[in-house]
Amino acid sequence: MRIGICDDLISDRIHLGELVSAYYESRGIHVDIDEFESGEELMDVFEKGKYQIIFMDVYMGAMSGVQAARAIRETDPACSLVITTTSPDHAIDSYEVHASDYLLKPFGAREVEEALSWCSESMEEQLRGIELSFGEEKRTVLLTDIAYISSEGKGAEVHTASGEKLNTDMSLTDLEGDIDDVDFLRCHKGFLVNLNHIKRPDNASFIMDTGESVPISGDNHERIKHAFFDWAFKRAWESR
Repeated sequence: MRIGICDDLISDRIHLGELVSAYYESRGIHVDIDEFESGEELMDVFEKGKYQIIFMDVYMGAMSGVQAARAIRETDPACSLVITTTSPDHAIDSYEVHASDYLLKPFGAREVEEALSWCSESMEEQLRGIELSFGEEKRTVLLTDIAYISSEGKGAEVHTASGEKLNTDMSLTDLEGDIDDVDFLRCHKGFLVNLNHIKRPDNASFIMDTGESVPISGDNHERIKHAFFDWAFKRAWESR
């Protein structure tokens, strides 16, 4: 899961980041947090699907938090927005951009936990995860964070969208059974790919949004490509 915190005050960004990290750490969920000091800085890197939740301060520089929130909402209706401010005067603005919550500064752990719980309820599907075992250790990884999984000996290597590589003693077949999700496709005997992270199909592989290349089985090349195009067409139709 990736969360953005946009606030021109570094002390407020650090405080909120610590509260968000603590919330997910207590639930065994790995989270990446990106901090931005202006709406312009956030919009320079923002793209649909990149962030599941964004905390947006209202009072910043040339681009206010409300302006940035409107731009985000136009591009990504699924991203949960949480407005943070020192004044209650922007409640109407938060309603306009379909914000999930509205936090008045100064806020503490309880308010942040309530906001994150509320966001979680509205994005339950995005929070589906799988528990990976690493010997005696275990870790939950969100399915949306997995770009693809490759077979490694008797175990497997999970490649995340952020570039992390997690070696688990679980087999690729076991992981495929545990995931059991229509967004994942066994494109090769040694690879399970998350269709959401495919940038485009190539001649004999899928080019991922991470820049990596995942091979497509030669024996089932046409069937696998057709499965991807059918999935992409259905997703495009559902999002209309």
